[in-house]
Amino acid sequence: MPLFLIKIANSLNAEEVFKTDSLLGTNISIERFCGSNTALNAENCYGFYHSSETCHLKPRCAHCAAEHLTADCTQPKDSSKICSNCNGSHVAYWRGCPVPKERTPATQKETQVYHEAANQRS
Repeated sequence: MPLFLIKIANSLNAEEVFKTDSLLGTNISIERFCGSNTALNAENCYGFYHSSETCHLKPRCAHCAAEHLTADCTQPKDSSKICSNCNGSHVAYWRGCPVPKERTPATQKETQVYHEAANQRS
């Protein structure tokens, strides 16, 4: 079943959307979002704004940023970390990474380019 995330501006009648039970002749269910407020991070490439299930990019290590799976990393566990997103000295999935800030037209463009590249590989 496809899921969609729709953001609605907070207003006096915003709650009305929860009364909707059909759209274009299809029965639907609308629920409040209960997920995390952090950016989605693929566990293959550790890039943001796409999931592991849809990731078609080369693997990147979350610890040393090299092109291999994190599980295959030969660096000692206590070695210094390098983020594959910002080259900072932390793991790529750290919530404090400066890369996954509020989505901007630039990050939306990056996501679009990612999806176009993934579709070309399929």
